[in-house]
Amino acid sequence: MKTFLQILALAMLPALASGAPASLSILQNSAGQKAVSDSVNNEMWYWDLSTFANGTYAQQLAGIQQLNVNSYFGLTDWHLASTVEMQPLWELSSDTIRSDFNPTQVRYEGSYEWHYWSGRFESGSGGVHQASDTAWGNFVFGPWDFAWPQIVNLADSGGYSDYGGAWVVSPVPEPQIAALLSSGSAMILFLHQRRKRICK
Repeated sequence: MKTFLQILALAMLPALASGAPASLSILQNSAGQKAVSDSVNNEMWYWDLSTFANGTYAQQLAGIQQLNVNSYFGLTDWHLASTVEMQPLWELSSDTIRSDFNPTQVRYEGSYEWHYWSGRFESGSGGVHQASDTAWGNFVFGPWDFAWPQIVNLADSGGYSDYGGAWVVSPVPEPQIAALLSSGSAMILFLHQRRKRICK
């Protein structure tokens, strides 16, 4: 029996390491601040990807630190998401990401339009970090759609309007999430268990 349990524990290690698929809900506190709660992995994601668009890697880190200084949403451990922390989001559909996060960039030019949900995460070396994104648009050649997640390399020294947001996350102890909701300091705006395809 002991041997069986050891084998079972070893088999579960990859799943535990990568994190379970996220279950997201958008929260808004009494100050009007929004965040995306992952109740499965006890994490809070920064909702507005456009906040860090056009910033260099260093500028984004400075902006994230300011979130901690200001205790955004009552949390002080905001940071650029690691590859492991991104994994539960990568298990979700493009539609869920597009519905739960404010886009990095939305542009209209005449009859053309494009919408990006993109940001750096903590993966890379030698002055380059990766970004994870999804996007859709309409151009003269017709509609296009980038399924989630597309991975691109971005130079740390550059700012990018389309791809250059940041995936920012903070761990949240489960009792703190419950306290936020029970105290009325945060309310659930949307709970995404099942979702119809986003209108385009």
